Amino acid sequence: MPVLQRSLLPALGRLRSRGPVGLGDAVLTQARWRGAARAVELQLARAGWTGSPVVVGPCLSEVGFELMYWIPFVRRLTERFGLHPEQVTVVSRGGVAAWYDDIAACYIDVLDVFDADEYEVRLTRRRAEAGDRKQLSIARFDREILDRTGGRQCPTIVHPSLMFLRLRYYWSGERREAALERRTRFRMFSHEAITALPPPDAAPECYIAFKAYFSDCFPDTGDNRAVLGLMIEHLAEAGDVVVLSAPRGLDDHHDWEPPSGDRIHRAAAWLTARDNLAVQSALIARAESLYCTYGGFASLAPLLGVDAVTFYSTPNHNRVHLGVARRMARDVGRSAFTVTDVRGGKVPLPAGVAACP
Repeated sequence: MPVLQRSLLPALGRLRSRGPVGLGDAVLTQARWRGAARAVELQLARAGWTGSPVVVGPCLSEVGFELMYWIPFVRRLTERFGLHPEQVTVVSRGGVAAWYDDIAACYIDVLDVFDADEYEVRLTRRRAEAGDRKQLSIARFDREILDRTGGRQCPTIVHPSLMFLRLRYYWSGERREAALERRTRFRMFSHEAITALPPPDAAPECYIAFKAYFSDCFPDTGDNRAVLGLMIEHLAEAGDVVVLSAPRGLDDHHDWEPPSGDRIHRAAAWLTARDNLAVQSALIARAESLYCTYGGFASLAPLLGVDAVTFYSTPNHNRVHLGVARRMARDVGRSAFTVTDVRGGKVPLPAGVAACP
């Protein structure tokens, strides 16, 4: 059977299972989505010709999707349609203007127009209404953010739903990697832009960054807590360790709290909700390496030219996302992205950690 026909089988099977009425609804929905996406792309083409402003966002999804897909997707759009950074305004959260340094000259933070408590409540409600953490459609909260930031007045708005529409067949396995390559462009973040944020006074000069949290592939069990305790003990014997975390309610997962130690430094005291991702980015950029639970956050390290050592205990992670993380590290070409199965107490020890001077 030709490759193209084989790639269509999953989609055809899903459509067949819906019956005639469901099939009709699916066709109409697809037509509406495709029409809306094409309209946005035509607006982008017009913006490229006229130099009119473009608003990108708001991005409220998981950090990993923003790093691995959304930012590369938007970068590719700006290249394709000839947009200049002076035209582009990005709306995101956590102080991540430096992530978009080569894409947009203007950045607006959601936490400048919503206080952290209100944002947490509204984001939780949005996710419950949508049934997931993605932005598959423009929700009421998204529109309110655009209203408060002035984005609704812009003639061209690029919402993350465009990315989910254009990449969904790749994620489902119905498109090959070439489809992702056409739609994205990976580039290392500007070290100068990221580290423009000065280091906290209490931060050591040389350290390993460490971020451990519990997730589906690294659940909160006694064995996993023991692994983390042993891991940070060995890392602290090798040098200083800066433990990264985010304000509760703004991160996607529950962070693990390490034991106290002279060489263990908690970054929570150095950040606020408004700048938490900016501070964590700067800390990783200055680190010798990052040790992190396998997941989207770890993909920040390759974009900063820092080696990432990631770990899991339940092999249920998405192989497509893992492939993208490794491809990203390969494409930017300055770091390694390793994944370690810690079942049975196999701890990634600091054998590959560069010694601090």
